[in-house]
Amino acid sequence: MPVRLEQIYYDRESDYQRNNALDFVKVTEMRQWLEFYQPSPSKAPWHWQTVVTSSTGYEVFLNFWPHTGKCQMDGEGSRVGLKNALLLITRAMDMTDDGEVIDNERG
Repeated sequence: MPVRLEQIYYDRESDYQRNNALDFVKVTEMRQWLEFYQPSPSKAPWHWQTVVTSSTGYEVFLNFWPHTGKCQMDGEGSRVGLKNALLLITRAMDMTDDGEVIDNERG
């Protein structure tokens, strides 16, 4: 189910943070088959997460900070932007249990 803008923590006075939050909403709309959730809403309301089950059955945790536009796969550095978030999800779908990405032509 997509996340609504009202659910996202961001500075309501900042257009930059609002635009980042709107991009995150778009990601959740485009990938509705994923369940996005807040692992600790009272302690870290700005942090969202999802688990992607790869094509080999491996579970990959992805982290999102909508107000900053950042996303991150467990064990890797963060990336910024809508396009990078979508690419990260695609990479997670192609991940194996040894951390390698299956080489296919998914785009």
